[in-house]
Amino acid sequence: PSMQQYWTIKSKNHDKVVFLKRGIFYWMFYEDAILCKRLLDLKMDGGKKYHVEFPEKSIEKYVPIILNNGYRVAMIEQTATTKMMEKRHLLEGKKQNIKWVARELVNVYSKGTYFDVNDGSYESKWVLAFGCDFSQNVGVAFFDVTTLKFYAGSFKIIRCLESLGHLQCN
Repeated sequence: PSMQQYWTIKSKNHDKVVFLKRGIFYWMFYEDAILCKRLLDLKMDGGKKYHVEFPEKSIEKYVPIILNNGYRVAMIEQTATTKMMEKRHLLEGKKQNIKWVARELVNVYSKGTYFDVNDGSYESKWVLAFGCDFSQNVGVAFFDVTTLKFYAGSFKIIRCLESLGHLQCN
């Protein structure tokens, strides 16, 4: 069932590296496994399906590496336990014995949306917009796409050049 869940989500997120959480490990399969083996220096497990895995405590180490290489990451995690599923089925009148857990896509990270609080090299990614009207007003808005913080302000056009001279944009 977990591979069926994986392929259902992977088919809609084929352009992302998909991390499937099983227990306390994240697993990557097939082409994602080959990529992660190369970028993260993980050991490839053979068998019926090629895969690599790493413990969940290493997630903050590995996600930035994938993102900094130009890829996006889709996270599949368990959203219910087998006991929760069995209880729900009993309440719904179903007599099926559940032997799998529900998993869903819970996050998609890109370089602009992932924020690692432990990363000392964090740099904000800003969007700047400004506009002038004919009544001598200037509006300015800054948006940090990583932390989703938004700042806005306005000033008179008479002081426009003086105020814009103080802005430093990267």
